[in-house]
Amino acid sequence: VSDFFAGELPQFKNDGVAYVGLDSGWNKFSDAQLREFVGHCHANHQEAGIYFTPFAAFGRRNDDTNVADSQYQYKDIYLYANGKKQTLDGGTALDPTHSGTQRLIKLALDRFKLAGFKYVKADFLGHGALEADHFFDPKITTGIQAYNAGMKFVAETAGPEMYLNESIAPLFPAQYANSRRIS
Repeated sequence: VSDFFAGELPQFKNDGVAYVGLDSGWNKFSDAQLREFVGHCHANHQEAGIYFTPFAAFGRRNDDTNVADSQYQYKDIYLYANGKKQTLDGGTALDPTHSGTQRLIKLALDRFKLAGFKYVKADFLGHGALEADHFFDPKITTGIQAYNAGMKFVAETAGPEMYLNESIAPLFPAQYANSRRIS
């Protein structure tokens, strides 16, 4: 894709820069392969982007599996409503205020930075705004408060060197990213 855009569509740039992104499935790449992808994009005078779902877990996993070698298990970081795991669009909602979720976010964003990515496409953000029986942070009492706390953490962890693009949902609040997708 990088080669095609460089060779066949050189005019497709935003302020002189073309972005080429890995979508879902990038997690099957090793760190070396991620760095190789970024290097290939840079050689084609492009910036590399990557896909990220900070508040949703996809795929099959045992709820008792530890979260990134932490003291928490996945069942500890899920959002629950009426005692049941919150699922939406095939993903299980993660509590944006939970330190286990924040550990996953930090590990992913640090991995992206280390590989040289400058663009992050955040998706399935609506999972972080779902209402729940309770949140890890006891000061948080609504889904939107949890979303705000989670997105603030994402934005601060990404830092100013990363371009953060949000999904189409939720439309509010939007101050945490550089842009959002509209379709």
